[in-house]
Amino acid sequence: MLEPKTKKAVDKCRQILVGKIPSPEGQIEQITMAMLYKFMDDMDAEAISLGGKSKFFTGEYEKYSWRKIMAKTLGAQDRYNLYTEALEKFYIHPTMDSMFREMFKNASLPFKEADFLTTFLNEINLGFDYSDSETLGDAYEYLLSDQSSQKSLGQFRTPRHIIDFVVNIVDPQKNDIILDPACGTAGFLISAYKHIIDENTEVKKGDKLNYDEKKELLNHLTGYDTEPKMVKIARMNMFLHGALNPDIHEYDTLGMDDRWDEKFSVILANPPFMTPQGGIKPHRRFSVKSSRAEVLFVDYIMSHIRSTGKAGILIPDSILYSEGTTSYDLLRQELVEAGLYAIVSLPVGVFKPYAKDIKTSIIFVDKNKKNEDKILYVETNHDGFTLTDTRKPTSKNDLPEAKRVVENYKSTGEIIDTKLKAVCMDKESIKDNKYILLPNRYEKKSKDSSIYENVPIGKLIEECSEKVKNQTGIEAWSVSNKLGFVPSSEYHSEKTASDSLSNYKIIKPRYFAFNPSRINVGSIAYNDTENIGCVSPMYKVFKITDDRLLDEYFFLFIKSDYMLKIIDNTAYGAVRKQLKMPDLKKMTIPLPSVDEQKEIIKKIRSENEKIDNLNNEIEKCKENITDIILGIWD
Repeated sequence: MLEPKTKKAVDKCRQILVGKIPSPEGQIEQITMAMLYKFMDDMDAEAISLGGKSKFFTGEYEKYSWRKIMAKTLGAQDRYNLYTEALEKFYIHPTMDSMFREMFKNASLPFKEADFLTTFLNEINLGFDYSDSETLGDAYEYLLSDQSSQKSLGQFRTPRHIIDFVVNIVDPQKNDIILDPACGTAGFLISAYKHIIDENTEVKKGDKLNYDEKKELLNHLTGYDTEPKMVKIARMNMFLHGALNPDIHEYDTLGMDDRWDEKFSVILANPPFMTPQGGIKPHRRFSVKSSRAEVLFVDYIMSHIRSTGKAGILIPDSILYSEGTTSYDLLRQELVEAGLYAIVSLPVGVFKPYAKDIKTSIIFVDKNKKNEDKILYVETNHDGFTLTDTRKPTSKNDLPEAKRVVENYKSTGEIIDTKLKAVCMDKESIKDNKYILLPNRYEKKSKDSSIYENVPIGKLIEECSEKVKNQTGIEAWSVSNKLGFVPSSEYHSEKTASDSLSNYKIIKPRYFAFNPSRINVGSIAYNDTENIGCVSPMYKVFKITDDRLLDEYFFLFIKSDYMLKIIDNTAYGAVRKQLKMPDLKKMTIPLPSVDEQKEIIKKIRSENEKIDNLNNEIEKCKENITDIILGIWD
């Protein structure tokens, strides 16, 4: 728990630096170096008090000791000169541990004001002491968790509560060898360490672990990252949690194979989702051939878990369902056969404000479960924070319930009663569906109570893809949820149609068109006129080809709240939910006789007319209220 005094010290340091160093990353770098500088002196003082010798400030380095540069008799400019000189020389210190030397590699001050440095160092001197080790790790994590810091340190920095959720389900043990191959600030490794300490606590933290076990625990945590500054921050984070020689390496997990033969009993990761332009050029030891970062990272993780190991990985949802690319099919097969036992779907917005509209899930793998015949899918809609850019805490949080569902499934193989959507997907069925990991493909449907034949929509329609090309005089249309087809120029305040309509799709009489990413809210239109228009290539266009189905009956049916809920549950996507044409075709529609369809249309029209009348009455009432209010001022 971060103490108010320590929190105040961190805040004060940042407030001092912000005038000269606006970048949060730059502020963290300077605070990190100053804290480590002081802590080296604190450790020397402790060693001397116990009858030992100084390790850092001896010989020619004695003049750089923190106590000497902070002496009140030393002038600000002399302090500045000694401090900057020390930063340059620490990297070549002959007796300093490599971890400490690396922390000072390329160290420098981005300002030249001596008085300003004195003000900053005084705050470090008063606010932090290495002997107070219980609070140092919390202080540093607080420094890294500030929202402005998160943005500077990378858009996919994993929120702390998501990290803890993953770690708690994976449940690493004291003898596990743990890796994060894209460790960032070492959040997963620190969480794993704290989890193991908590699990081995009876009265005092970690009191069920002996001295050797505590010492080894921090040596069992390994992290890789490609960014040198991030490696420094991760090492400092580990150091402040008690690891004197953190096993954090500047290492390109996808491009280098120096460490390929190392295996781990637990791997925890939120690997980068973004693939640089031109793709990644990996070495040849991956089992799945791809140039996409998310595919390669998951393949790497599966290749480096021991035969009885476990993993918790955040992934973009595209991994669960992308078709047409062999690498995705092979990766899903690898996951299923290796022991994927649970998928927890996260709400869109978890990574806001730094990554918007990215749909993600967490996959849990345990190689001890590779022979089990089902995989659990759990969907969460809330994570305890608003899903807006502000991400403020709320009471809506599905993660505790999701954890309860997954942990029960781990031990019993069954789904308990829950308010969350939870589905067991049969591995044999998954195998028959190109290993696609979407619950709507496998969840059991309730028995259809319709007295009519249920016909797949795909047997009643035909997709239309005729394009405008060189035809002239055809108006561009948009699809409105309420108004159907409308001229784009009237529907949008700004021009949205392309200057060239050649790739737009023709809409003839009796044609339908829908927006794949908005059909779940009713964005589908039917051309019941004799006019011809065109719509953006993003729309899906089709017509009814079976005389047994009336156009209007189909339109009213597909726009009903009943069907919109089904569509919403069926739609999926990594950025925004979409209903793909093949999935629409698989849906069924009850098919009464044509005469019965006409009667149904009449009844629905009548009910819609009542709704319109009520809406008109509501608008009249609103106008009357306005008149009454205005009358007060007359």
